[in-house]
Amino acid sequence: NTFTQVNAETQEEVRYQEMRQKSVKCALWLRMQNVQPGDIITVCPSTTIDLYVPFLAGLYIGAVVNTWDINCKLNLDVLRRTRPKVIFTDKKHVLEMYGLAALLFRENFSTIIIAFQPQQHFINLDIILNDFSNYNVEQFVCWKPRYNDIMVILHTINMMTVEKNIEISYMAFQTSFILEIPPLRAAGICGLWYANLGCYYNIVLLVKAIILHAPLVVWWRKDYRQLCAMIEQFQEDVEMLNISENFAFSLSSLKYVLHDLNLEYPWIHEELVYNLPERTNIILLYSYPESGVIASRWCLEKRSNAGYVCKNVELKVINHFGREARPNEHGEICCRSPYMMNGYHLQPMITQSAIDKEGWLHTKDMGCYHRDGFIYVLGNIDLPVTFRGESCDDRCFQNCLEEQEGISQAYVLPVLHEIDGEQPFAFLVKKRNYPRKGEPPTIVDRVMLGKEVVIVDVHVGELILNVLASSSDFIGQVHAETEEQVTFLEMRQKSVKCALWLRMQNVQPGDIIMVCPSKTIDIYIPFLAGLYIGAVVNTWDINCKLNLNVLRRTRPKVIFTGRRHVLEMYALAGLLLREDFQTIIVAFQPQQDFITLETILNSFNENDVENFTCSPRRRRRDTAVILYTVNMMTVEKNVQIPYSAFLSSFNSVIPPMTQNTHGLWYGNLGNHQNLMLLVNAIISYVTLVVWWRNDFQHVFAAIHRFQVEWMYLSSAQAKKMYNYLNYLQQPHLPFSSEDSSEDSSEDDDDEWSLHQREEIKEERVIEEERVIKEERVIEEERVIEEERVIEEKRVIRREEVHESEEEEDDDEDEEMEEIEKRAIEEERVIRREGEHESEEEDDKDDDEDEEMEEIEKRAIEEERVIRREEEHESEEEFEFEFEAEDVEMEELEKRVLGEARVIRREEEHESEEEEESEDEDEEIEVEEDRVIEEERVIRHEEEEYEDEDEDEEMEVKIEKPDISCLKYLMHDFDLKRPYSHDTFVRSLEGTSVIILYCYPEIGIIACRWDTEGHPHVGYVNRNVEVKIVDCTTGMPVNYNEFGEICCRSPGIMNGYHLQPMITRSAINMQGWLHTKDFGYFETDGCLCMTGNVKPSIRFRDENIAADEIEFLLERHKVVEKACIMPILDRLDGQHPFAFISKNYMSKMSKMEIERFVERGLRDSYRLRGGIRFLRSGLSSMYYYRTIDFKRLYHIIVKYVQNDSLCYME
Repeated sequence: NTFTQVNAETQEEVRYQEMRQKSVKCALWLRMQNVQPGDIITVCPSTTIDLYVPFLAGLYIGAVVNTWDINCKLNLDVLRRTRPKVIFTDKKHVLEMYGLAALLFRENFSTIIIAFQPQQHFINLDIILNDFSNYNVEQFVCWKPRYNDIMVILHTINMMTVEKNIEISYMAFQTSFILEIPPLRAAGICGLWYANLGCYYNIVLLVKAIILHAPLVVWWRKDYRQLCAMIEQFQEDVEMLNISENFAFSLSSLKYVLHDLNLEYPWIHEELVYNLPERTNIILLYSYPESGVIASRWCLEKRSNAGYVCKNVELKVINHFGREARPNEHGEICCRSPYMMNGYHLQPMITQSAIDKEGWLHTKDMGCYHRDGFIYVLGNIDLPVTFRGESCDDRCFQNCLEEQEGISQAYVLPVLHEIDGEQPFAFLVKKRNYPRKGEPPTIVDRVMLGKEVVIVDVHVGELILNVLASSSDFIGQVHAETEEQVTFLEMRQKSVKCALWLRMQNVQPGDIIMVCPSKTIDIYIPFLAGLYIGAVVNTWDINCKLNLNVLRRTRPKVIFTGRRHVLEMYALAGLLLREDFQTIIVAFQPQQDFITLETILNSFNENDVENFTCSPRRRRRDTAVILYTVNMMTVEKNVQIPYSAFLSSFNSVIPPMTQNTHGLWYGNLGNHQNLMLLVNAIISYVTLVVWWRNDFQHVFAAIHRFQVEWMYLSSAQAKKMYNYLNYLQQPHLPFSSEDSSEDSSEDDDDEWSLHQREEIKEERVIEEERVIKEERVIEEERVIEEERVIEEKRVIRREEVHESEEEEDDDEDEEMEEIEKRAIEEERVIRREGEHESEEEDDKDDDEDEEMEEIEKRAIEEERVIRREEEHESEEEFEFEFEAEDVEMEELEKRVLGEARVIRREEEHESEEEEESEDEDEEIEVEEDRVIEEERVIRHEEEEYEDEDEDEEMEVKIEKPDISCLKYLMHDFDLKRPYSHDTFVRSLEGTSVIILYCYPEIGIIACRWDTEGHPHVGYVNRNVEVKIVDCTTGMPVNYNEFGEICCRSPGIMNGYHLQPMITRSAINMQGWLHTKDFGYFETDGCLCMTGNVKPSIRFRDENIAADEIEFLLERHKVVEKACIMPILDRLDGQHPFAFISKNYMSKMSKMEIERFVERGLRDSYRLRGGIRFLRSGLSSMYYYRTIDFKRLYHIIVKYVQNDSLCYME
């Protein structure tokens, strides 16, 4: 019957029996509303003495009580983040709270609002308390919490964290009772308590007073004259906050006054000591809601200090070098205690920045400590700006200013103002020369260093799992076409169940699981499951073909694939059964005779999910993902991505993700940027709108429908978007849909599957004929040698006959020419003798001359006829002899071919006997091919109808889509299409266009914001080092000098999977990645790219890596060095041509080289362009690659104007 609380104004008393009945009845009602342990209930500030009722009820049933500070405003983001099941609020704010809850109704958020006082159309506290009897109260049993469970979430304001939700655990709360501040030892001692449950120490005093039977006088008003009169009336030991006046009241009963440290008014403590009675102990508390009470000072122990460290608290000071400071050395104050917070609710990144991995809380207060143990607090590192009563974090100003163009650094300080209180004052450092967005690098020893950011070492899988568990109702993904929504709860359950199934299949940390491309929203499940258990996830790019060599190299234990490609993958796995390779194939969609994803997810229940724990954290450089991808630098390579790549991406600001926003994500796990965006979106609480179709009319409609703020495009997708924007600007022109093979494979899975079947057939034929081919090599060489000998004999015979005929013809021609010359000479003599005769004889001479000419002509004609007859007779004799030789050669060829046919028939007979046992398998394969072909035809017809409908719609009406909500557009840099970025900048007004210079081997190297111009790729990314090296010497060059771009970062790949030779050629001993791109950097640190060192060879529709052919050739014992270059071909596009430097003692032929390459690589890698052996050593081998770019640059500068652009390939 003793009273525990008294209203300071109405003097209404609350006794322990009434407090117990009300709080227990409220707890029973909460259980009726299905409030489970761990669910959140919100208690808003109210001027009622019943404020304790929902708080204690939440403690009884294990619910998390979200208490709001009286200075905090109603915030929509807090409700969206906490999602309470029940809200207790004052009648003054019930309508406003109802309006906020209605705004979240579209996000599947429903709650019950309870008013402390009676309010029309709302449930009030008295109604729910009248639903239960005293018998129900007596039968009530509390829930027993665990030590680390969250007890309270404080929505409070302080100088360190402006409006943060602080998670307080049961352990932190219970250990706070050890502090004897104030020393409440005897029962019946009365205290003055300010009714604000949003203050951490107020909650501690409330519970501590109830346990120690110390009555509390509850008050709300800040009229301190009435307060002092009340103290004199009740004769209390009180707690008072921030008293700064002189009083004329008798306060002799006041024993203890507690107040917080305030650096803005440091004289408050001394004024209270001098003005209050001598027997009153003034206790100064240096505390934060994140840490509890750190230190305390009693009366005037020392001036301008925070006192001694409290019980169970560890404190240290860190200087600006990051080391522990010595006594009287200034630095940042850090503390650690058992009653510290668990973290900020649903803000893991801010939590990791506040509490380091050793558990030290960084208070961001500047101070020091004396040798005798006194703590001095001198000021704040980051001072908030109090503008018209509202606290504004200076870091928000600084981050906003540093994102603007032309500003490199910003620092904001508060300045006093008569009306507003304080106003922000900014110190800015502007950029020089080039006004671009981004963070300019630091150039040291000709190496560009990106902004260095501390990388937090955490378990990636465990971090994702904790984020998914923290907000189960948050929508993580949305299907762009069907609008199917996937919540964090569903993502967590499905991924954990998949991880449990993988453990059942004995998948250990370090084992490989494969995820093939599929158009399903569940593609994230095996990826996240692999991160949980430490498995290596081998993800395939959507442009890559199913490859037998990749399966042989990775040997995955489990393969997840789509329904369209499950039969092809099963066939490839069957080819490797001879090599003791066994795997399990899981289909994302239902497929007959195969395990499906839905089947393995139904094998576990919710208890298994709750008891799941991640595997121990692996090292930062261990491989997390193997990307089977295609890019300009490495053609179809398996890139090993370590965990440090994900940790580095957490510090990336590309794009600037904000909570509760939407991003457009292309469902391709084989792309490096897509992987990073998926993980960062989950951690940042961003909803991903998943899409697959490259029809940008539908894409823009999805952007408008879901209010998407950012999207990422690969270089191929950027080209399509560029064509579509041009089509919108000029609709009278035909829309260009011509794409490369890479683009078309992204658009059409049917064409992709067709390539897979062709590839499987080729691999099957190669696998079956490999043994037979080796046995036939000797026989074929023998036949070829015989044919060569016969051909040489035939050629020699023909040459001899031809030479003899030519000699005879030459002799006859010489004789005829001599006869003609003699006849002509005789005629000339006769003409000369007849010239002196008279004119009368001229006619007679003319007639004689004509007769002589006719005689000569007849003689010449007779000689020609005779010669032709002789030639004809000689030809008939030669043909008769040659036909006899041909008959002999044909008989010899028939005999050789007959022997070869007999050998082939014997081999075919043996193979037919072996194939008779495999007829059943072949029939099954034929049936499967027939079913696949029918499905392909049906899909092709459906797509033709869809394309016709889409064409009709485009012809009827063309509307420019509204994508004003899009804030950030990211796309890869493509040197072949540099104009697309400028088009995006000009066409998409209000959208920040970000160009990314990136590779899967290292991630984002540099980025450029909004600015136009080629070939700039922007500033170096965070934690990335870039240098330009000379192609001949390998030394770093100065600015505006051309060379190869090399880079290094903590997230660089571990190498190419099981390809050490290619890895060593890409990454040197110092860890620098050679991108094989040419470029230079300007004086302000902007990186520019101009071309590629070694382009890939485009053979038909396939990219061929010259490196693979070179490494294969250099393995030959005769080849010293090899260089592969592309040459043009009209039919195939390009052919590989080989320059080979061999040992001068060797007699290796070109045919042997071609056979060596044909055996080691696929048919597309054959040296169709030819082979050339070099005699001059290695100097002439790289003639086409070693270009003097320094000299070329000076020529360009001399003959070209400065403002023009020069493009080189």
